[in-house]
Amino acid sequence: FVVATWWLAKRRTWWIMAINVILLALLFFMPVKQYVMYGTTDTSSVSGLHRVGMIWVNPHTVPEPEFPDDVLGNAERFQSKYNNTDYIRDNYRLTQGSYDAWIHNPIGSGTAFLRSLTITVPEALRPSSQYTENAIVTELPWRGVYDWVFSGWRYLLLLAGSVAVVWFTRGTRGMGRLARRYGWFIGFYALIAAPVFWSNRFIPGEENLGPIWTDAIRLKMFIEVPLVALLSYALWLVPGLLRRRSIGR
Repeated sequence: FVVATWWLAKRRTWWIMAINVILLALLFFMPVKQYVMYGTTDTSSVSGLHRVGMIWVNPHTVPEPEFPDDVLGNAERFQSKYNNTDYIRDNYRLTQGSYDAWIHNPIGSGTAFLRSLTITVPEALRPSSQYTENAIVTELPWRGVYDWVFSGWRYLLLLAGSVAVVWFTRGTRGMGRLARRYGWFIGFYALIAAPVFWSNRFIPGEENLGPIWTDAIRLKMFIEVPLVALLSYALWLVPGLLRRRSIGR
C-alpha cells in the first residue's frame, strides 16, 4: 500500500515521502509490538488455529513447545478478553506446529493447503446477503434474482466475461499496458485475498469434523470492490465493442 501510494503519486515530493513514512510506521507498529511482547507478528488471537486449520493439522496433535518467559510474563501483565495466557500459549504452540508440519511434510501440507479451498471457495461464492438475517434485505423484491446472479458459477462466469470484454476491447498490447500500470496491485490484492481463501479452521471441541469453520462469506467484502470495478468497467466497454463489431460486419 505504501509503495503503491508513492508510485501512483505524480509528483514524488518530500511531503509525499513523509506521508508514506508515517503510513509505513503505522502499518508496522502493531506487528513489531506483537513480536517484542509475544514473540509473534500475528495481530489475531486465533492465528495459530488458522495456520494449522488450513493444512488440516489437528490442534490436539501439536505438542507443547518451550515458551519464552517474557512472552508468558507479558501475557499475564496485559490481560484482556482475547489477550491472555491461554490464547498466547495456543497461538504460539499452534504456530510452531504449523511451521514444523511445513518443514517435515511439505508435500502433505501443500496438498492439505489446496484442500482447504474446497471449504472456503464454496462459502465465498454464497450470496453475501445470506451471511446474517436482515429484515430490510429480506423484503427486497429483487433479492432472489440478485443472489442467484452474484453467486456460484454465475459469479465466476461474470468475472470471466468481464476479463474477455476488456481483452477484446483493449487487445493484447492494451492488456499488457494495463498489467504494467496496475501490476503492483496484483501482489497487494493477493495479500488481501489470501485470508479469505485460507480462513478455515477447526471448531474448538469439534475437531473431529475437520477445519470446516470459515468466515469467507464475510471476509470476501475485502476483495469484492475491485471485482465490482472490473464488472462496471466491462459493462461500460460493451456498447463500444458491439458498435465496432456491427461496423465490421
